[in-house]
Amino acid sequence: MNADQMPIRSMIFDWGENREALTIDNSTIPNHLPECNGATFGTSSAAGCTKGAVHLINSYTCEGQVGLTRCDGVWNDAGASIATAGCWDADYPREDGGLGACIYQPRIKITDNWGYCNGSCPGGVEGNLCFEGALVPECSIPSGADDPSTPFANRLIVTPQE
Repeated sequence: MNADQMPIRSMIFDWGENREALTIDNSTIPNHLPECNGATFGTSSAAGCTKGAVHLINSYTCEGQVGLTRCDGVWNDAGASIATAGCWDADYPREDGGLGACIYQPRIKITDNWGYCNGSCPGGVEGNLCFEGALVPECSIPSGADDPSTPFANRLIVTPQE
């Protein structure tokens, strides 16, 4: 890690639900580091250093299949979703003996101070790295098939409240 690294430019959290993603831009993101000791510019209060990690909370609910498509065929062999919203798994065995659950897979996209974001952009200007530039805005691709966001490695399974 570069000791003078400045805060990231943006964080986009797509909770995996059928609603707009949460976007936090660089005007509100301090430099989150393990230590803010002022030994370098990046760890100083002038650089906006804040000790600790970023914490966000989202509450998931499940009202049955209401508003969700069926999960049939939307999970690939590695378990990653190819869907951009939650889905309803009618065959999921619940602890109460019933069947059915809402399945969600959140995604995150972070763009750093140099313009690079997480994910993979095969064939991009920087090889497989994703770059947000004036001519090639790879990091601002909206959610969908070409979106370089990184999905959560697992699924969030929420059963309906009885």
